[in-house]
Parts: sequence; structure tokens; C-alpha cells
Amino acid sequence: MLVTCSFQCMTTGIELFLDAEDAGAAEKALAEAERFFFQVEARFSRFRVDSELSQLNAASGKTSEVSPDLAELVGSALAAARLSGGIFDPTIIDKLETAGYDQSIELVRARETARPAGGAQSAHGNAVSGAQPISGKNGAFGWDSPRWAAIRLDPQRRTVSLPEGVRLDLGGVGKGWAADRAAELLRPLGAGLVNAGGDLRAWGDEPCAGPAQGWLVAVDDPTRPGTDVVWLRVQERAAATSSVTGRRWSGGHHLIDPRTGRPADTDLLSVTALAPTTTGAEVAAKVALILGRDRGLAWLADRPGVEALMVGADGNYYGTRGISGVWL
Repeated sequence: MLVTCSFQCMTTGIELFLDAEDAGAAEKALAEAERFFFQVEARFSRFRVDSELSQLNAASGKTSEVSPDLAELVGSALAAARLSGGIFDPTIIDKLETAGYDQSIELVRARETARPAGGAQSAHGNAVSGAQPISGKNGAFGWDSPRWAAIRLDPQRRTVSLPEGVRLDLGGVGKGWAADRAAELLRPLGAGLVNAGGDLRAWGDEPCAGPAQGWLVAVDDPTRPGTDVVWLRVQERAAATSSVTGRRWSGGHHLIDPRTGRPADTDLLSVTALAPTTTGAEVAAKVALILGRDRGLAWLADRPGVEALMVGADGNYYGTRGISGVWL
């Protein structure tokens, strides 16, 4: 029996699907997974002053003992930074704030609706046009010496040392990590799918799928909201989509290119990546989108087990060699 659950968390819609023989046990497990998502948001949101992440950021310049979960998240973010050569950078909160993303996205949009015309401002009063490129000229932690590289994580002792003035934003791996954990929680009960705002993990086979295997997943068309580009068959793996059209406001969008310190100027509208884990798919989609079509495809070619579909600003679709689906 297919049991489902949907709710709003992490400023996005979350859907849980579980095909289990015991409906009562499935409903209990889905409720536990829902509580888990809200716990992740409360513990690791940069927008909550009492969150564990905010406490760590407030202690920059010192060494802090952190929970096993936060140590794992920080490790994932730093690994993604190394893998991408710094294109994925979890330390650019100041640039996000300068661009106007200093509150959760619904509050950013509500503030813009209430503000008179005349240009986007962050809550700190910095005009978007005042954003400065991240380069070696900007001091010790410029692009030539990235801030993330100076962070020290000791997984055994579970300690994190942030350089003075450096803060972490784990939004780039947080949803994927939560989806992966929720999938582990639900997997023993049967086949299922966790969808956290387009970042999803699937296992087993969709009910009534016939001879097909896995789960059929729609990829949104960024040029026509509410419509789909393609349906992908996701089997025992994860998918994530990164887009410049989703979390957007008058100052730009939330994908900052650390080479410039500004919202990425890319020839792509969205990238959907398939990978063994949701965290890996999330990172791959963001990096490829920021790099753009040609450099993004070249970077993806060196990532075993990762495939991707790109929607270009030119209206065309591009993909890695192994991507396939049902085109609409």
C-alpha cells in the first residue's frame, strides 16, 4: 500500500512516499521523517539565531565542539568545495546578504513587495550594485586563498575552527543530507521516494510501474512554470535540480559565483543531476549551473556515476552521455 505525506519545511514543499505492507507502520515512519526535517531546519538554518549552526558562526575565530550531525554536514560542505575547486563555497554568506538573501526567501520577497521602487537592498543596507568581486585583492580570504580552505574540522574530536569573521551556510548540502537521512529511516519498510523541493532520493520500484523499474520523476521547465521538460526514471539513486529561476528576487538569485561574489552569470537556466546520493546530486547541479554549459559538462564528465540534464538560456537542452528520459 502506498502511503504519502506532504508538508512545508526548509522554505519548500516536501513529499514522502512509502510503499509498505503495514500501512500503520508506514504512517508512523513518515511522521518520524517529517519531525526529522523540522529538526534539521531548527538545528542548521542560518536564519535562526538559536540554531546550532548560528552558534558555531558566532564563535568564529575559536574552536568549537559540535554535534556528530553538524560535523558530518561541515565535512560534506568542505568536501564539495574541494571537489569543485571552490566553485561550491559554503563561506559566502556575506555575498548572499549583499545580494539581498539575508532572510528566508519568503521574507525577502515580502520585503520587496513592501519596498518602494528604487533598487534592491539587503537588510544591512548594502546596495546590490555594491557587491565586490572575490579576488586576491580582497585580503587573506580572497578567491586565490579561499575562506573554506582555512576551516579546520576534526571529525574524531568533532571540533570545527572557523577563521575570524568566517561563517558557514550549509544550505547547499543541508536539504540533500536531510533527504538522504530520511531515506535511510524509511527504507526498511519498503520502496519509497523522498522529495525535498526537487532534491530527492528513490529506492525500490514505484507501485503499479509494470515492467519499468525505479520511480518516474518529472523535471520542471524553468521557462514555463507548472510544466515539465522530461520524465526521468530514477532507480536506487538520487536527483537534484538547481535553477536561477526559483529562489529569485530583484537583486538576482541565490547562486553566488565565488569568483565574482555576485549571483552567477550563466548561460543555463537549470541543471538536474543524478547521483548516488542526494547531497552529491545537489552539489553537482549547483556547480554545473555556475560553471555554465561547456565547462559544466566538462566538469561532470570527470564525475563517475553522475549524469545531468541542462536547460539552456537559449531554449535548448543539453545533457551528459548517460542521461535519458521520456521527453514531453
